[in-house]
Amino acid sequence: FKEIKPVLTKMPKLLGIDGRKMSKSYDNFIALGDPVDTIKKKCNQMFTDPKRIKLSDKGHPDECNLYSYFKLFKKGIAPEVYEYCTKATLGCTECKKNLAEAISEYLSEIRAKREGLLKKRSSIYDILKEGAKRAGEVAAETMAEVRKVTGLT
Repeated sequence: FKEIKPVLTKMPKLLGIDGRKMSKSYDNFIALGDPVDTIKKKCNQMFTDPKRIKLSDKGHPDECNLYSYFKLFKKGIAPEVYEYCTKATLGCTECKKNLAEAISEYLSEIRAKREGLLKKRSSIYDILKEGAKRAGEVAAETMAEVRKVTGLT
């Protein structure tokens, strides 16, 4: 057998908007289908650098939840965000606004595709029913063959 090797990415675990483990139970996640207003609201609630109390305080991006999201959703400007934070040239509130825009832009295509699929809900159910019917037929044939081979018929 070929040994399975782990696939590790440079992106660490993405925490929830409150800094805890992301979980639907905690309601601390941004869903792929969230509307723009919801994304803005959730970004405004996000946990930021606990050491940066005043706007003039230099930030610590590696300890800030927002920076992790920038590295995922808007990788190209992450170094710029890092610099703004460490030099205290941009406040956390403005950073949250920019992040909400970046996430909304990143998810816009997914959101549009989802909305289109929701409009065709009945045809999707028809496709699923047809697939289930075909899978059932294949499973029945396989089980008939298994019963024959094992002598259970």
